[in-house]
Formats: sequence, C-alpha cells, structure tokens
Amino acid sequence: MYCNKCGNEIKGDMRFCNRCGAPVKPAGDGTPAGDGKPAGDGKPAGDGKSAGVGKPAGKTGSKNTWILPVVLLGVLVLGAGIYFLFLRGNGKDPDPSAAAPGRTENYTVQRDTQGFVKEQTTARPTVPQIPDTMPAFIEPPVTVPQTVPAPQTTEAPRATEAPRTTEAPTEGPTAVVSTTAPVRVSVGDIVTFGVYEQDGNYGNGAEPIEWIVFTMNGDQVWLLSRYILDARPFNSTIDSICYAESEVNYWLNTTFLNTAFTEAEQNSMLVLEADPAANPYHRETGQGWTTFEKAALLSLSEIEEYFPSPASRLAQGTPYARSRTALFVADNGNSPWWTRTMGSTARLATLTRSDGSFNFDGRDLTIEEFGVRPCISLPRDVLR
Repeated sequence: MYCNKCGNEIKGDMRFCNRCGAPVKPAGDGTPAGDGKPAGDGKPAGDGKSAGVGKPAGKTGSKNTWILPVVLLGVLVLGAGIYFLFLRGNGKDPDPSAAAPGRTENYTVQRDTQGFVKEQTTARPTVPQIPDTMPAFIEPPVTVPQTVPAPQTTEAPRATEAPRTTEAPTEGPTAVVSTTAPVRVSVGDIVTFGVYEQDGNYGNGAEPIEWIVFTMNGDQVWLLSRYILDARPFNSTIDSICYAESEVNYWLNTTFLNTAFTEAEQNSMLVLEADPAANPYHRETGQGWTTFEKAALLSLSEIEEYFPSPASRLAQGTPYARSRTALFVADNGNSPWWTRTMGSTARLATLTRSDGSFNFDGRDLTIEEFGVRPCISLPRDVLR
C-alpha cells in the first residue's frame, strides 16, 4: 500500500505516512491494497512528481541565487583595478621635480624671518660659475661720472693687455677703463661700475666703484672691488653659522646692492654661485651650502687661485670705510678683509691680513675692524 499524498510505501498497519504524515486510508475503499502500485491514478500524489530523497514533500529544492551577484561584483572590482593600475598609471603627469634635459637644477633662495638665506644645496667647483638657467640679461645705459683719485695699493694686478679707452690711459697698472666708451677688457684691468660713498664727503655724492677684472670666461667677467668699501662684522652674534646665513651676506645683497647699483644695473648683473669651499687647514669645519646671489665674498681657495701672491691681495680702505667704523689700518696703510670661508670652528671666519697672508684659523664673527671687498659678475657687453 502507498500513501495517497506522497506515494511513500506504507508498511504494516501504519495509520499515518512516516514521510509526509498524511492519514492512511484503510483498504476496502475501492483501491486494491498491496498490489505494488500507488494508490489513485497510478501517479504519486501532489504535483505529479515524487519528492526527492532527503527533501520535504512538495518542494523541488532551493537554488543558489547568491552566486551570480557575487561573480558580477568580483568582475567589476577586477576591472576597476586594471583600469587604475595600467590605464591611469600610463597617463599620469610627469614629476615636476625632474630636471629638464640640458638644464641644471633650479635653485631658489629662501630666507627666514630675519632675512637670512636658509637653503642648502650640493657643493659646486670652487671657481665661480654661473648656472645654465640664467634669466635674460638687459644691457643698461651705463653713464659713469669722471673717476676721482683714490689711494693706491702696494701692488695692483697687472693687465695682460694695455686697456684701450677714448682717452690716453694713465701709465702703469692703475689705469682705469672707462665704461662709457667701447673697450676691450682683459684680466688685470680696472673698470668702473656702480657708485658708493668713498671719500667721506656726502655733499659731493657717491663716487664710482673701481673693480679689478680677476678672471673671465667667454662673455662673463668676474670683478673684485679694488678697495675695501666698508667695514662690517661677519655676523652680530658668535653662534655657529655659515656664510650663507651670515649677516654680511644679507647686507651685500640688500643694502649694498640697492645703494651701489641702479635697477637697470642690477638687472644686468649675473648671479654668482658661491659654493661652500672647504678650509684647507680645517676641513672638519662645516661650510654650509651654495648660495646664488649677485654679490658675494671670495673664498680662501678663490683668492689663492686668482691672487696667488700676498702682494696682490693687499687692499686699502676708502676714507669712508676708515671713518665709519674702527677699521684696522696697519703701518703699511692696508687693512684686513673677510673671506666667506669659516675658520677652525663655525664661530670664526677667515680673513686676508693686512700683509696679504691668510688667517686660516679665523677671527671672532662680531669684530667690526675688518673690511668688505664685494665680488660681482657682469656680461662683457656691459663694459663696452
């Protein structure tokens, strides 16, 4: 006998189906029992299909409907990853810090709240060189008044070729090259550029600054002031510093620059790369970093290279420099002047003595008795 509802075989005298729990109709209701066929029309009761093993009657089994959404989500995530990793990566902007081909690194001079330079860069060769990325230079109208007599040094740098001016030059190495007429400058010549108070008489105005041409490279000319133009301390405190952050460097590129040169003259000046050259006798002393300015002090190594003899380093202070501060004047009439190289410690700065020798150990940064001889650089055309 079989269950009329689920078709399960009913054994013995069971009153209810042991699968679906439906009541079992007793034999004699018109359907022969135990004939080996299901009751009724010969098909299992319910929806016409027999229930599967282990599944409740009347159900065909649940479907895994969650699989498709998960697969779609995985495809979307994988596609997004490929897009950002490969497509966006190939089109990203170039690194703005990468140097352009054929150009040197760009340097910007940043100063702190007191106006001192605080940028550090890598060391460069000791000989002053101008960076490749120079701004366009403007040739200013140069009008320089007639030069006035000035005190003579013991030995001035000698010109390798006689200077050519519109007027007959003075005899000897002290001949001045006028910048108002076409000239051909050479190493050792003395030229004029800019003005600064020198005779101590404020009533007659500032006097033209005389410069020694100490080296040339193509169209670039390096100049050192012939006389000590001012006397100033290297720094107002004796803290451990370097030339780049010293007050004398700040003064050269602010007060002195704006006092001595017009705006047009400043635009014509080239930028000097003042590297932190080591002190040959105190290499352990830190020299700071390279500066890019329009006026600077020379280093010990530069002075030794371009002014090899002590006599060629001798310099006298102008009457203004002598009267303004207690500029030290030796018996020979010359005075010591600062270099940009630090001494045995970063609390001392080196100098060229009044006899032309070097003080490699250095002196106290706050001493006001030592002079300043600025160095600048110009295009050759400015001096023509």
